[in-house]
Formats: sequence, structure tokens, C-alpha cells
Amino acid sequence: MAGLETPEFVMSKIDKFGGPEAYNHYAVGWAHAMCAPYQWTKQVASHWGGTATAPSSTGRGASRPGARSGSSFHHVIDIAATLLEVAGLPEPTIVNSVQQAPFEGVSMLYSFNDAKAGERHETQYFEMFCNRGIYHKGWTAVTRHGTPWLGR
Repeated sequence: MAGLETPEFVMSKIDKFGGPEAYNHYAVGWAHAMCAPYQWTKQVASHWGGTATAPSSTGRGASRPGARSGSSFHHVIDIAATLLEVAGLPEPTIVNSVQQAPFEGVSMLYSFNDAKAGERHETQYFEMFCNRGIYHKGWTAVTRHGTPWLGR
């Protein structure tokens, strides 16, 4: 597979870049660079590649002088629970007559004004292309079963 994207091959397709026949993406080297300091790019979530991003959020009074940022673990699944709590709305249990599964996320609101609040989202499982990882109370265990750009 590595021999497919030689400079000659890429130049022969350059007029198709940006069009509907192209799969525009960046090279593996850039994928690694953009995930630093984590390894294995965005396709291997078990190693935090491209997934560990520090969000910015403020709550009532959080922009006051001396406000501190926290370091508690949260995941994208926590956003809906946070928005519902901020809005004072209950978690939906039925939508269009369909019973809903309970949210797995944890509201982040408790941490907005307390940088030392600790973690309430203690465990999170990750999987992408059979590469798995789990976070639990500051620890991670990961496994990589393949390298996406090698097709295995």
C-alpha cells in the first residue's frame, strides 16, 4: 500500500484534488505531528491520538480574576449532560414515543467554578479500528492491534 502514493502517482492525480473523486487527507507524517505528544494518529483512539483536547468552558463567575483551569477528565459524551444541567432540563426518557437509553456522560458543570473539584467521569472505554483503550481514575490501559495506514 505504501507504494501507491509515490510522488509520481500523486502528481498524476493533482488535477482531481479538491474534487468529488478525491479523498483529501494529510500524509501520515503530518498526522503524527498533529497528535503530538500522543502516538498513532487520530485513527488509534486507544493511545489518545488526536483525542485529548483541552476544552475551554466557563461557568457563572468563572471569568473572575484569579479563576483557575482544572484538569479533571471529561469526554465528548459529557457535553449533552452538561448542557441539560445548565439549562435546568431533565434528561429525556422518551422521544417521539421511543424509550431512550440513559446518558452515559457526566455533567461537567460541577467543575466550572472549582478547578480542584476532582473527577466524576472516572471510567471511559475507547475503540477505533479494533484498537482499544480504557481510562480509569487517571490510569490508562491500551492495545494496538493494527496500523491503519498499513491496512492491518
